[in-house]
Amino acid sequence: MSNAIVLAAGSWLSALLAAPSPESVSIPTIEIGLAGNSADPVTAFGRVDYSYRIGRYETTTSQYAAFLNSVATSDPYQLYNPSMASEHCGIARLGESGSYSYQVAAGRENNPVVYVNFWDACRFANWMHNGQLRGTAGTDSTEHGAYELGGITEPDELGIERSRGAIWAIASENEWYKAAYHQPAAYGGDADGWWRFGTSSNVLLSADANVLNRYGHVLPVGSFAANFFGGFDFTGNVIEWTDTLVDGPGGLYRPTRGGSFSTSQVQYLQSDTRVAFFPSFEGPGQGFRMVLIPGPASMVAMGLGALVRRRRQW
Repeated sequence: MSNAIVLAAGSWLSALLAAPSPESVSIPTIEIGLAGNSADPVTAFGRVDYSYRIGRYETTTSQYAAFLNSVATSDPYQLYNPSMASEHCGIARLGESGSYSYQVAAGRENNPVVYVNFWDACRFANWMHNGQLRGTAGTDSTEHGAYELGGITEPDELGIERSRGAIWAIASENEWYKAAYHQPAAYGGDADGWWRFGTSSNVLLSADANVLNRYGHVLPVGSFAANFFGGFDFTGNVIEWTDTLVDGPGGLYRPTRGGSFSTSQVQYLQSDTRVAFFPSFEGPGQGFRMVLIPGPASMVAMGLGALVRRRRQW
């Protein structure tokens, strides 16, 4: 059975990106305001009724390695994939179970982390939500918070959704979509307030993003220009998990957005195309981006109603 379904609907920043210490991860975010915006009239995605903050960049190898060093000395939830040691990621695991440590290859600290499945991203979000606890407390902190996982190693069929009161979480599809494609005409955007690509453009130029296998591998986050809201790499580099839930053939899926460095066709990088994977899928172009939801009223509308206007390609 395929791991994925495609669903379609009609200078530099090194100072900000310095690798954090194992004790602390700092995630630069951008504010996404304009609350209560209308959805994209073409796809019906992108309406968000609240202001929130989203990662300026995709989650990096240095951030994920700090997470592993905090909670995965034994790695009971298989947060580390041995393929992370490859050129596509660059995180090596040292030592024996019970005393594992993790180290990022020089020069790859600001690359986006890859070979992460949806549940790895959920556990990273829980760890952030709970204050980045270490050791045994850190391991416990991965199971509760933004997502109630309860120690289940393979929760694919449980339909777990974001908890009420989540602070840090994986971006929902509507949160991700708005941050990537929205720009009202009054603020210099397209006539309908939505762009086709996450580069604030309806046309994708080869110099705009890491796409179409131009480089053959991921690049450091922020290597190309920011979009309207000030976010980077919403098109290409790595395809990003969202925490929206899709009931598809053979099980439950999680939509991903934005395409990756190896995406071969422009259509898969556009706003009207998304690819949904089984949550346990891990690949060399698979990453995620965090969202920060201020205030106590943080239950997110998942936007499942928007799914009815899409065209399916199984």
